[in-house]
Amino acid sequence: DITYSVHTKKHAADDAPKTLRVDYRLGLEYWVSEWICFEHTGWARRKAEQWWKARSPDPCPDTAQQACDLANNGALAHAEFVTVRSVAGEKFDRIHGCQLGPKPEPSPLWAEVDLSDVPF
Repeated sequence: DITYSVHTKKHAADDAPKTLRVDYRLGLEYWVSEWICFEHTGWARRKAEQWWKARSPDPCPDTAQQACDLANNGALAHAEFVTVRSVAGEKFDRIHGCQLGPKPEPSPLWAEVDLSDVPF
């Protein structure tokens, strides 16, 4: 199982960047999470773009909510196998790698956008 949700950092300001939280169920009661930073800048945003491009033919979303909506509507390749590493001194395991299934067809949610209406 994989679940996608929008995550807001605890005690963060209302305008703080949100992330896409991805939870992978790897065993009966064993879940591992990763946070994808679509609303950040710099290195974190570039990593989010790479993560998205590996999983979807659709353009990379600008917000965690857009990413979550697309993910929950089948816009991402399914993770068939996830490799996890425990790092000494860290509280949580890390996702080290992911074997993905085929990318889905482009999302119809993007097809609804008529770029000729964009004023620039």
